[in-house]
Amino acid sequence: MIRFALVFVFACAAARAPLTYPVPPHVDALVTDDVAFARFAGQLRDDLATDLARPSPREKDERFVIAMLDGLDGRWRDASAELARARRLERDPRAYAMYGLTIRVWAGAGGDPAAFRASLEREVAALPIDLVRSELEELRTMAQVFTPQVCAQLIAQAVGPNVHAGAIGFDDAQAVVFQHYAVKRLVPVAATIDAVLGAHGIAAKTDR
Repeated sequence: MIRFALVFVFACAAARAPLTYPVPPHVDALVTDDVAFARFAGQLRDDLATDLARPSPREKDERFVIAMLDGLDGRWRDASAELARARRLERDPRAYAMYGLTIRVWAGAGGDPAAFRASLEREVAALPIDLVRSELEELRTMAQVFTPQVCAQLIAQAVGPNVHAGAIGFDDAQAVVFQHYAVKRLVPVAATIDAVLGAHGIAAKTDR
C-alpha cells in the first residue's frame, strides 16, 4: 500500500533550480495541522505562481499542486480550471483519463458532499474502465486504508528523511500537499468511493 501511494503522489520533475520550503521539525504534522499547513501552502503557492510566470518544465506538476490547493480552499471552479491546464499536458492516455479524478468529481459536485456520489458515478461511467482498472483499484484501496494517521505516517517515512536544514524540495512538497488533500477531501468520502467503485466491479488491492 505504501509503495503505490508514494508512486501516486510523486511525479518526475525536470531539472531546474530547486525550490525549497521550510517545514516543522516533524514534517508529518503538515498532514493534519491546518495552521502549519496554511503557512506552508502560502509560500508554496507564491513560489509556484512565480515559477509559472515563465516557461517551466515542471508546469504540469506545478499546476496540479495549485489545483489541489484550490480544492483544499473550496475554490472548485479555480481548481477545475487549473487542473484542465495541467491535464492538457498529459500525453499518456491512461494517465490522462485518471488525471485529477477526485478534483473533477468534487468540482462536479460543486464542493457539496451530498452531491459527491452522483458526481463520482458520472465520472466513473465516462472512464475507459478496462484501461484504468489498475488505477481505480488503487483509488479504492486508498479509500479503504487511508486515515489521517496513515497519511501522516506515509509522509514521516517518505519525506522525513529528505528534510535538510529544516526544508524540503518541490517533489516532497507535492507529496505533502497530496496527503493533506487526502485527509481533507478523500477520507471524508472514503465510504462513498469504496461503494461506488465496488459497484462497478473494481476490486481493492487489499482483497488480493
